Amino acid sequence: MKIYRKFPIEYRKLQDSQQGSVMVLWALTLSATVGMIGIGLETGNWYLTKRNLQSSTDAAAIGAAYENNSTARTSSASTEMTRNGFGSSAGVTVTVNNPPLNGSYTTNSNAVEVIASQPQPTMFSAVLMSQTPVITVRSVAVRQTAGNACVLALNSLSADTLLASGSAILNMPNCMIAANSTNNGAIDIKGNSTVTVQGLYTPGSYSVNGSAVLTSSTTPVTDGNPLPDPYSSLAIPSYSGCDYNNYSTNNTITINPGVYCGGFSLNAHADVTMNPGVYIMDSGSFSINGQATLTGTGVTIILTSSTGSSYPTVSINGGAEVNLTAPTSGTYSGMAFYQDRNAPLNNSNSFNGGSTMNINGSVYFPKGQTTFNGGNSITTPCTQIVAYTITFNGNNTTSINCPTSNSITPITIPASVTLEE
Repeated sequence: MKIYRKFPIEYRKLQDSQQGSVMVLWALTLSATVGMIGIGLETGNWYLTKRNLQSSTDAAAIGAAYENNSTARTSSASTEMTRNGFGSSAGVTVTVNNPPLNGSYTTNSNAVEVIASQPQPTMFSAVLMSQTPVITVRSVAVRQTAGNACVLALNSLSADTLLASGSAILNMPNCMIAANSTNNGAIDIKGNSTVTVQGLYTPGSYSVNGSAVLTSSTTPVTDGNPLPDPYSSLAIPSYSGCDYNNYSTNNTITINPGVYCGGFSLNAHADVTMNPGVYIMDSGSFSINGQATLTGTGVTIILTSSTGSSYPTVSINGGAEVNLTAPTSGTYSGMAFYQDRNAPLNNSNSFNGGSTMNINGSVYFPKGQTTFNGGNSITTPCTQIVAYTITFNGNNTTSINCPTSNSITPITIPASVTLEE
């Protein structure tokens, strides 16, 4: 005998309903959606961490590049990372390589590579990832070797403070050129000029335009600090009276140190030899023209004024030849031409025409516009030019090859570091 059990009709309706499966699918979809949102948030945090870690590593590489040994480089990098919240307590591993193991600077002993790695915490992503993600970043900083400048323009604001134009040629492979101007055009190289230097330095910036060529053995430094005037504390010697007034000659003659008042002029094939010592030019002008020749060893020429007016300026023209060597000892060691700092601003000093100058020493015009024009040529072991503004123009050729040891007061360019990779 078979027994049949009948279920209530309400149970059969529930059994046939599909609403429960929708709820199950919704629950499963919600879990996946929440997981994806969680992974997205974690990925965003990793990206932010990587960006901050990269910035800290950049700073660490720059700091390390200033140091001179491996211990100091590692210490500097670790200190900088800790300062920015990425020290060892944050699980960050820092590796410092000098020179770098990878990239474009593997043979550069002034380059430092800093590599930083940090494991990242996981929450939602742990379900999908078998290993903990690690963020790794890398920075390379290069220290530019400090050097000495042969040319320094002191003007602090203007464009073209140091200018090479026309077909000017500057050949200074062993020294740097510098301008203290903060202007974006502080140093301007244009026209058909050719400039070959060890380096370029300015608190502003520089430009190379037209067919001009700049060749620098180190990376030009911009946005630096202004360089001090190397002769700011050098005083004009005390003196009184005049030994010579309105001196002018076209003869072959030897002259002595003393006070020359009212001007100094060599004309028409004069051939003048200066005995060693200090020559004070009080007022007037200092001019050498017409194939004249001026020669002197151990000589300093000072341009000043006892009345506070008519400060002398220099004009060397027309095929003149100047062969001067500054003293190698004493108060004016290394100083060939020295214009009083009380002279009017932007007074004009010019070295023009077919003149040839062999000046071993400093040419110092702290308030003067100093221009080298036309077929003028400077070929010398070491001339240092310090002036308010400096222009090399026309067919001027300036070749300076300063030795490492010289009686001239050096204009030291501070070491700088640039981030390269």
